Amino acid sequence: NPTLENLIKGQFNKLRQDEPLAYQLLCRLGCYRYQDVPLVPKEGIFYLLWDVTEERRKRVVKALRDRFLIKFSNQEFYLHPVIRAEAISRLRASSDWKVSNYKAAAFWNNSVSSIESINDAIQAFESSHHYLAIKDYEQACQVILTERDNNSGKFETLSRSFYRVGLLNQMIISLNNIIDCDDVDNKTVGTELYNELGSFYWLQGEVHEAINLFSKGRKLALTFNNKQYNLISILNISLCKIDILELEEALELLYEYKDLAESQNYDGLVKVSYFCLAMVNSCLGFKEKALYFAEKVY
Repeated sequence: NPTLENLIKGQFNKLRQDEPLAYQLLCRLGCYRYQDVPLVPKEGIFYLLWDVTEERRKRVVKALRDRFLIKFSNQEFYLHPVIRAEAISRLRASSDWKVSNYKAAAFWNNSVSSIESINDAIQAFESSHHYLAIKDYEQACQVILTERDNNSGKFETLSRSFYRVGLLNQMIISLNNIIDCDDVDNKTVGTELYNELGSFYWLQGEVHEAINLFSKGRKLALTFNNKQYNLISILNISLCKIDILELEEALELLYEYKDLAESQNYDGLVKVSYFCLAMVNSCLGFKEKALYFAEKVY
């Protein structure tokens, strides 16, 4: 509505004249999305006051509260959609656009140390949206691949946490969006990204697409001399081959995997190779070899 739009613009202009620091903060708050996480903890405000002294920060926030330009619920806040639309429009046109998104991403990254629930996973993922907004695709990838603790005492990537809490489809969409946006074939992180996405297609039963993605991951691992992820890619492809009963091809890959793991002293991966070789040799009727590898892994 033009009348409402003009009223809001007038409020912003008056705030800029009367309280320039509060105006600056209001524009910066437009970078938060208020969508998947509709309420932002109050600490998220202070991350956007990086150039304001601690003594003045509360006063700046109070100026916005007194004018009802930000809404508070307990210790969390949000912007009304029409206020946010004007704020982000002005923020994009300012020199604060990139820095605000980097600061907001840092806030979300630091706000979740352990993924125990769906809400934890979604909140930790918020930082990737800020990196995507400023086209920092490498950092967006790192958000997904960074390992965190969980309630079982194990470290896992955020993408694996999404699978564990039941958000597999959302993570597949997000990974595909990043791959579509970025030239991942020219980045070292690409091999991890392809292997993560391949694993999720595999879990959905789309085995041939998984093999395609694992193969891309292996190609990048060889390009950037990433020995560990070359091994992981080989193993993933061989396991997919087992699923579709291409056992001879799986066996060939597993012998290659074993030889590389032994030569590079990856003790844990060597044990995995023995286990898999015992099973596949058994399936193919090579009983003596199956027993040999079973005894080794035992």
